[in-house]
Amino acid sequence: MTQEKDAYLLTPGPLTTSLATKQAMLRDWGSWDADFNQITARVRERLVAILHGEGTYECVPLQGSGTFSVEAAIGTLVPRNGHVLVPVNGAYCERIAKICRYLGRKVTVQKYADDTHVRPQDIDRLLALPRIATATGSDSVIDVIALGLAGRRDEAMKALAEHRRQAQLEIFHAYADTLLAWLERRPADMRANVAALSGLKIMNDPEAMFQEGWLLCDVGEHAAGIELLRRAVDKGYTVAPTLEQAPAFDALRGDPAFERLVADARAGCDQALAAFRESGGERLLGR
Repeated sequence: MTQEKDAYLLTPGPLTTSLATKQAMLRDWGSWDADFNQITARVRERLVAILHGEGTYECVPLQGSGTFSVEAAIGTLVPRNGHVLVPVNGAYCERIAKICRYLGRKVTVQKYADDTHVRPQDIDRLLALPRIATATGSDSVIDVIALGLAGRRDEAMKALAEHRRQAQLEIFHAYADTLLAWLERRPADMRANVAALSGLKIMNDPEAMFQEGWLLCDVGEHAAGIELLRRAVDKGYTVAPTLEQAPAFDALRGDPAFERLVADARAGCDQALAAFRESGGERLLGR
């Protein structure tokens, strides 16, 4: 086998590979072999290192074509209420836009001729346009919650005001009222607003329950907060590290009801981790 006799394939990939690569591929590897897992781990580590993402990011290898990986990335990383900008100067870009529509993601297409480069100034202009408000605002206001929990309430209120300005649905304003009451330390109004939202299906989601319970505890409404946290944990939302470490729960350390809650959440975490390990999950991580 000689590289000189092989044709150069110019389709995206690239598909033309060196002789050394082809020779390495002559060996069969078992996907569960320790040697193979070590190779995979090294590849993952080195790819993350290229981006200087050690300790912050993980590399997840995907076994498929480029289109397969693009579809997986859009379907996994772009929330259902997200918005994707796709510069299009060829068939593969058109395919990305088609994938977005198929997956139900909002997409904006900037068209170019097939032989024209994407113009950075066009991307800057499009990204500078006001964001489309989400249906409920729940995903878009995570920055508000993060800033508030970090004690940066003035910044959180400014961010919330901007989200409210962009919101198109009345239900978001009701949720924003709850967050504003939390930031302004008005627990009675928080409880009233949460009660008003209780008919929404999203409020039966354990993550939503946990979030509301967390915020109530943060303003000192411990009884109401623990009740929501308990419901969330009983539904399987066992985020023990947050309960164990978040400052919002410091006043509850030693409270019997809270300690039982933490113990149940930790037991749920440990059970899930044990099941993951028993099924060989760590091998998927190259460990």
